[in-house]
Amino acid sequence: RPDLSANRDVERDTIWALTKKWLIEPDFMDWIRRNVSPVMPSNDSLMIINTLNVLDAIIRPFVANNEVLSEDAYKRCFMYAIAWGFGGLLDLDERAKFWEKLSS
Repeated sequence: RPDLSANRDVERDTIWALTKKWLIEPDFMDWIRRNVSPVMPSNDSLMIINTLNVLDAIIRPFVANNEVLSEDAYKRCFMYAIAWGFGGLLDLDERAKFWEKLSS
């Protein structure tokens, strides 16, 4: 459908702003490497791909219906994706540290 890309600029800009705020500017990857230990070996690329796959799965139905969510809804989706894309590889004790970081 040609109208599927309508209003996607708002979505793209919101998700990019969240990416910069949570993953790029505070050097989130460095914090992960220094402060938590995954239960199995992983690398930055895998955690980022996992995060993007979760985010894609969450917003895909809205894209298919050509719906644009509120900025707050995108933030919740993004944080959920980060929680599982990165935190899913952590045990319970490490997840507590990770949650503290996400909540700050």
